[in-house]
Amino acid sequence: VDPCCIYACEMRRLREREANEGAAANGFDSRTKSLSLRHVRDRIGSLARFTLYWNCYDDGLFVGDRGSGKGLHVDQVLWSNIGKHWRGHKLLATWPAGEVSARMVAEMGDRHFCAPLGPQQKQALELASKVVLLRPGDVFLCSGGVAHTTLSVSIELTVTAYESVATLNLRHVQHLLCTGATCGPGALDRGVMECDDLKDLWRDISQRLFSLLRSETCAKVGPLVAIGVPSLFALEVELRQLLAKCGRLLASSKAMLTSIAGQILTLVAKLDSACLMQSESNPQLRDALHHEREDRSMLEVKRRCT
Repeated sequence: VDPCCIYACEMRRLREREANEGAAANGFDSRTKSLSLRHVRDRIGSLARFTLYWNCYDDGLFVGDRGSGKGLHVDQVLWSNIGKHWRGHKLLATWPAGEVSARMVAEMGDRHFCAPLGPQQKQALELASKVVLLRPGDVFLCSGGVAHTTLSVSIELTVTAYESVATLNLRHVQHLLCTGATCGPGALDRGVMECDDLKDLWRDISQRLFSLLRSETCAKVGPLVAIGVPSLFALEVELRQLLAKCGRLLASSKAMLTSIAGQILTLVAKLDSACLMQSESNPQLRDALHHEREDRSMLEVKRRCT
């Protein structure tokens, strides 16, 4: 075997260690098998709780020499990944979700995209949504739930780690709900999660959602609003509103545990009322929410025009 073709994937500790600073304080696992001494989740702090899933327990490390990489594939769970790239230069290519990704997996399998590229690989890259160069020090967000592939291109070793995360973004949640699909335009013909594992995943997410809704329903806007620093807490109110929408979407899906779907909808109604009361009872907070929505709308207009 050519040493240059070896790509070590998903490396982690055999035994648990104490979690990184900030993990336990924000309600996450107090133990980990991760080799990463810093996680993006823990740097974000308490706001990281507004997620359905964020894995820093057994996140893997990827190391490879020039010409090595991960062949084209879609992760078994259609979640997002936050990557941390420490060393070397690596190419990352992703394809659009749904039908295009499913077709790439069917046609390309686990194909590597190393030089020289063949006609089929070139045609596939024409359909890619993104082809990016990762440089030392880059932190990036990508979807593991679409067809993607990597290729180390520097002479030195490349070193990268990923944290899997399921956000409250409704587009992300709808995509996550397609995990394990056996029919439809996005159904995969390989690499699909086993039925029992899929049930375990949705049981954990259901319980996580229930606990988060219950805690946020009782949460209050912090004291900084009273002294003229409303933006962080305006963000928290918006995240609670997004959590309510996410809860409503998931409670109506077949993936959700039927035993707690009704309780989730009850908590969603309470959270909606709490968010409304918080924003209406505090003029500073209401104005901050209004201005932040305006700013985001302007940014979206500019993005579409460029």
